[in-house]
Amino acid sequence: MKISNYLIFNFVTIFILVFLPSGLTQVSVRYSTFTYPEITNQPNLTGTQPQILTFTHYNDNSGTAVVRIARVNYYNTATNSYCYEQRLLLRVIQTNGRVIEINYEDATEIQDINYCAVRSKNPLNIYPLFDKYILVTYTHATNTSDTTTYTDRGMVFDWDGNILSHLEFGSSYLSPGTNWFPNEFIVNNITPKKGFLRLSAVNNINGVDSFKWSQYGYNGNGNINFDFSLYNELDQLYTDWTFPLLPILSNMNGAFDVLQNNTILVALNGSTTTWSCFVIDLPKLAPQIDNGYGNLQISSTYPSRNDINLLLNTDTINITYYDRISLSDGNLTIYQTINITKIPRLMINSRTCDASKCIPLGTILNLKVLTSTFNDPGGKYSIEIDNNFVKNSDYNEPILGIDPNIWNFQTNNNVTINQKRTGDVRGKLRLTASGTTYFLSLNDSGRNDFFTGLINELLVIIPTEQGRLDSSKLHQNDPSNTDQLLISLIVYEMKNGDKKNATAIQNDLDQLIRNKYVTGISLFGNQTLLLDEKYGFQPSTSIMEFLQLHQLKIILLVVGVFLFLLLFIIAKIKSPKSQNFTILQIGITVFRTTTVTIFTFTDAKTVPNLYIPSVVFLIIPMGLNLLIAFLIIFHGGEKGFHDWFWQYGRIATLFALLSGANIDVLLILKSYLMELELFNAPLSENALKAVFWGSCADTALQDTPQFIIQIFYLLSSVEYEIIPLFALVASGLSVLSNIISKVLFIKFKKYSPYLISHYDHHAVESSPDDQKSNTDFDDDDSYT
Repeated sequence: MKISNYLIFNFVTIFILVFLPSGLTQVSVRYSTFTYPEITNQPNLTGTQPQILTFTHYNDNSGTAVVRIARVNYYNTATNSYCYEQRLLLRVIQTNGRVIEINYEDATEIQDINYCAVRSKNPLNIYPLFDKYILVTYTHATNTSDTTTYTDRGMVFDWDGNILSHLEFGSSYLSPGTNWFPNEFIVNNITPKKGFLRLSAVNNINGVDSFKWSQYGYNGNGNINFDFSLYNELDQLYTDWTFPLLPILSNMNGAFDVLQNNTILVALNGSTTTWSCFVIDLPKLAPQIDNGYGNLQISSTYPSRNDINLLLNTDTINITYYDRISLSDGNLTIYQTINITKIPRLMINSRTCDASKCIPLGTILNLKVLTSTFNDPGGKYSIEIDNNFVKNSDYNEPILGIDPNIWNFQTNNNVTINQKRTGDVRGKLRLTASGTTYFLSLNDSGRNDFFTGLINELLVIIPTEQGRLDSSKLHQNDPSNTDQLLISLIVYEMKNGDKKNATAIQNDLDQLIRNKYVTGISLFGNQTLLLDEKYGFQPSTSIMEFLQLHQLKIILLVVGVFLFLLLFIIAKIKSPKSQNFTILQIGITVFRTTTVTIFTFTDAKTVPNLYIPSVVFLIIPMGLNLLIAFLIIFHGGEKGFHDWFWQYGRIATLFALLSGANIDVLLILKSYLMELELFNAPLSENALKAVFWGSCADTALQDTPQFIIQIFYLLSSVEYEIIPLFALVASGLSVLSNIISKVLFIKFKKYSPYLISHYDHHAVESSPDDQKSNTDFDDDDSYT
């Protein structure tokens, strides 16, 4: 636009080519005026009225426009152009009439050189990208008086006015000589989320000026009269419509825009505090093929637009086009709206989609979806499709998609009243390696917040009612992969009014997690993104499943118990007066030592803070027991012990080693089992006292702490295994047997194994006083 000392009125005709069918009755074009008061906290620096400089819009059917507002600062007679106040004022106009203000006033970044037209070109330009993002391009100089220091830059704003990105495009184009010549052409990718292309002139590429393409991705008052006409596809003037306000008197900038929803915006003159524009709704381009999808290439869909009776757990959708299609490279995203929030349910990429799930058949595209996608009775859903999701298979050209809020529908609300109640489902989730690292870095409060956030996200993503999900907030290392944590999750059974039973929620959640990269697990959640897709949601095993899973171990345990009981019965029959209980005591010791040792070096590692205490209370008592045992073997015998040891030393040493697990094992050497001399060692009274007190210490230092550790493991573990269960039972039996034996043997000294036995034949060789000492049990209270 060229403006001299006199305001020139230009008459601009906008030719809009529309595909209008013949035989239609005359249509009256609807229009309205939109006025917005510019009386915010922005002071009027120039005293002039606000006016619309430019209109731009998003490349979708949302009807959202971005307007740049400015006030004239002065008229530059040298360049015959207006200069505007030094601030960037953007106004986002939504179809509901809401206006979002974005104000930027950093004059050190967007300098004054950007607020005056240069060679009829504006250095400051606005480009809506996608969603809520806007690209602003401008020129920055280290010295505004030296054009050789000029650099083209860009900033990406969101609607809240936040700057999300700074871009450096390179040196500004100068021509001729050092004269600044702003120029650029920016166009969005057909799928705007994939970025944009920028074309600009550059100086001295291989000695000549050239054009450069760059691709960027996303990590006085004058007036102009507007007139427009509608033409059909035969380039013939279409007269079957009326518009009473031709010509339209616009503002001096002649700003206008044609939105993708077939609406024209034309800037009007405002007042000192307002700006205005005409909003003109044009007739449909091709009503005979326009099925309301904002895309004239789509004939129909399943489910159809505004369907309210889609079957629950539908696993197939389809789109019928007018032309033959093939898959290209774009996304189809299914959303569910919950309390005005759009939750992504499933995303399908046409480039990576499995051939068995994305099936183009001529003009029809069939898509397989997860059964958990449409799982909410009465749920409100919508589907959005990127441009270039499919392409015309004959011409290999991208086909437009479907914009937000167009393909909307609803599942039926037929909740099965007599759903079978399956009971609560207690299960476990596994964190990824990075999720495990993050979780372990949190303090107790942070971990509590993590579980709360995880449950809240899952309630929305599944979705299900409040109170249906809970967690014990326990965690442990996965026994199959100790680098990853297992965490607990409980799904409560349905109550009156709930839509799905616990098993249905369990199955949906497992499917969502196992497909997390295309579901809301990764598309919506933060905590849920840390869930391991290879693990899913696994319910804890039931009692019957537990018994069946560990059937062999249980059988081996039963066989072992049976053998020890059989051995005890045989010994009792053959030698009733022998201390046959030592057989059962050795059985308990073997059972406890085996299971506790396996638990310590395997399962204890899976629960935080258990491994080191388990090792300490296993190794130290064993060392103490071995020390006592070998002191007794080498220094605790009576007269005749050396002869006995000479004959049975190897067996005695073996039992001394076994007594590291339980010092009471040494008592078998004097139990006289089966009336065998092997089990009739002449141990001294002091040696037996050492065994007694060593056994008491072993109960306090090993059996009781290990039993407490087993209980703590039971209360802290997410997944319980058979070995910890055996260890818990064995430790409990060991503590119980030791306590009972000590009490009984103290009360009934006659049967105490910690005193010299009456059947000790070695005593006949000792003195009469010794024999009296060895047989007079009732008067000996040295153990109490």
